[in-house]
Amino acid sequence: MLPPNTNTEAVFLKPRAQFKLAAFNVRTLMQVGQQIGLAMSLESLNIDVCCLSETRIQDSGEVLQIRFPYVASKSLFYVRLSGDPVASSSGLAGVGVALSARAEAALVE
Repeated sequence: MLPPNTNTEAVFLKPRAQFKLAAFNVRTLMQVGQQIGLAMSLESLNIDVCCLSETRIQDSGEVLQIRFPYVASKSLFYVRLSGDPVASSSGLAGVGVALSARAEAALVE
């Protein structure tokens, strides 16, 4: 139990480590060039967690691994996808979350 004068907001909302959160409408991730473009954007903006809309990929069990295209880069991002197989016929739906390697490790942990 917390002492009566303790600010509970400060206790519950204090993050352990800072991270950057973003949301992108990617319009499609079906093309390899789009996946590389996403990785480049995430890398250049130092984004750890990015919510993605209109991925147009409907396989909810799929986890894409995308990397910044240069060999010197060690940045790897994991894209966890979700979608409705019925909506896949329209080719418009599909959402996902892109996680940096650090965020993916925290999720799995």
